[in-house]
Amino acid sequence: MTTADRWARRRPPPLAPGDLVAAVAPAGPPSHDGATGGIALLESWGLRVRLMPAALTGHPSGFLAADDDRRLADLEAAFGDDEVAGVFCLRGGYGSQRLLDRLDVAPLGRHPKTFVGFSDLTALHVALGQRADLMTFHGPNLAGDPRRIGPAGASSLHRAISGGEPEVITGQTLRPGEVRAPLVGGNLTLLSTLCGTPDELDAAGAILLLEDVGEAPYRLDRALTHLRRAGVLEGVAGLAFGMFADCGGRPGEATALDVAVAHAHELDVPAVANLPLGHGPQQRTVLLGAPTELNATAGSLVQDRT
Repeated sequence: MTTADRWARRRPPPLAPGDLVAAVAPAGPPSHDGATGGIALLESWGLRVRLMPAALTGHPSGFLAADDDRRLADLEAAFGDDEVAGVFCLRGGYGSQRLLDRLDVAPLGRHPKTFVGFSDLTALHVALGQRADLMTFHGPNLAGDPRRIGPAGASSLHRAISGGEPEVITGQTLRPGEVRAPLVGGNLTLLSTLCGTPDELDAAGAILLLEDVGEAPYRLDRALTHLRRAGVLEGVAGLAFGMFADCGGRPGEATALDVAVAHAHELDVPAVANLPLGHGPQQRTVLLGAPTELNATAGSLVQDRT
């Protein structure tokens, strides 16, 4: 298989007013108010929203939205309904990986559709990209912190899912250079935990997006070292570091940015940091699997949306 064939992923059709989309909770429990606000945002764009049955059910664990069977049933029902044009996740947290061994992605092969989420949903992004050859949107969870979306984040999400003009996203140059390749990745901790499973990330020849929240710098280094030792970073074409929110260490210790710099230089690839992707305010939306221009000299990332 050639590199071009390996990255021949399908782009979901743009969403338009009147389209039906599903709101799901494959991981942690969303708040009722958060779900209401997120659904209202989609409805303000003319989309019709179906809240899936288990999304607000709750679970004795306190960290799952519902039991595995019901969360999986919601997800597969949304994927399998040809009337549903898009699937929006309400919250991350924890739980997506628990569904992967039983997840049927075959319906997406017949009917590609928009999938949006981030953080714990990284597990689903990787599975849908590598099993169903589907491009998916790394963007805000609907019931997340409203400050994370904000006006710029909402505009970015709307532009992305409706097929608008490409957005130039800017950050900080870590290591100069330019590369054009598909964008893959997501939450660093989740990508590390996928190592050694059937859904371990294939990032060779791709620009790797990495972001995280609440992890001390040494834990970020541990996860990156794990990816390197597992071979995931071998052949990576570039690094796009998003936001590392609440990832500070003790005074005098290395910072999250120091960790990013060290690994970028070790890999000897173009790298940009502090892109507004992932956990943090005004979160932008990007399409995983899509051809992407990383101009690390200028500190910018822009995607081909055609």
